[in-house]
Amino acid sequence: MEILSNQKIVRLILKFSVSVSIATALLVWFLKEIELLEVWYLIENANHIYILVAVIICIFTFLVRAIRWKLFLDHSYPVPLPRVFSVLTMAYTVSNLIPFRAGEILKFYLIYPTNEKPWYFSVPSVIFERALDFIVLGFGALFCLYFMPKPDIISELNLTMITFVCIGVIGLLLGFMVNEKFTSRVVVSIEKILLSVGGKRLNYPIRVIKNSNMGFIALRSHKTIIPGLTLSIFCWSLEFLVSLLLTKALSIAVPLLAILFSLTVANILVTVPSTPGGVGPFELATKYCFIMFGVSSFEAVAYAIVLHGVLIIPITAIGLIILSVYLSSESKRLARLRSIILR
Repeated sequence: MEILSNQKIVRLILKFSVSVSIATALLVWFLKEIELLEVWYLIENANHIYILVAVIICIFTFLVRAIRWKLFLDHSYPVPLPRVFSVLTMAYTVSNLIPFRAGEILKFYLIYPTNEKPWYFSVPSVIFERALDFIVLGFGALFCLYFMPKPDIISELNLTMITFVCIGVIGLLLGFMVNEKFTSRVVVSIEKILLSVGGKRLNYPIRVIKNSNMGFIALRSHKTIIPGLTLSIFCWSLEFLVSLLLTKALSIAVPLLAILFSLTVANILVTVPSTPGGVGPFELATKYCFIMFGVSSFEAVAYAIVLHGVLIIPITAIGLIILSVYLSSESKRLARLRSIILR
């Protein structure tokens, strides 16, 4: 048992090392040829009222996200909104501290009270959340690409290819969400792949996939998809408002399309599990999106730093408080939580 524990610790250290290396390399690139004193002067002289309002909106956005998740969860097992919000903030906090979006896995295990419902009943709700986010961000990115001044790296041919890829992915996601036959075929295909790769050793994940499919069937309704999509649009509209407020706080003159484009590109990039809190990819994407619209490098860097700080620091602080209370009140699940994080 001790050997297994040591293996998990070594695996965790390896994951951290890879993640920190990626984040460090990207941050070095992000700060390349930047005069940090200019960046600090801009941040120091920012309008703190705008930043405070942005922080409040960010916290409110998480409440809206909790309402959206509860909308999906209630179709398999009703969960009180305070618990949904608590688990959501704890999961976000863990993802900000541990690489490869570990918090997403944590959501599955913590949302239902002990022994009341198997964890995999929550899988469809999380997948629906992510799918709706990608649909909203994908359409937002396409809108920007068609209406903003075309950068040199995006020719008409590349734009056509990007459009077809985005529409194709969005079509697959919508098909998965609304078409029962399509979902069943996907599930059967995944089962066959797992059986061919691992055989009986993968009986448990195969059973999880089959049971999760029942959750997809329950969620496939206009009563969940339309309100869920509406809440998703509202969430990203709030985040756009946060971004707009921070450009005002830093006195950066930039078109609204630049704000929307940087928001969509940066958030699509951080959906790929890599660094804790998306540190590195988020800053780099935000910086170069702003530079494409004529913003100076040091202003783009200052904006990216402040924006990411506003997005992750307040919620992470709230999540740490909730996590500490949770661990002290539900000590029986502490070992389970530890095993998830070390996995």
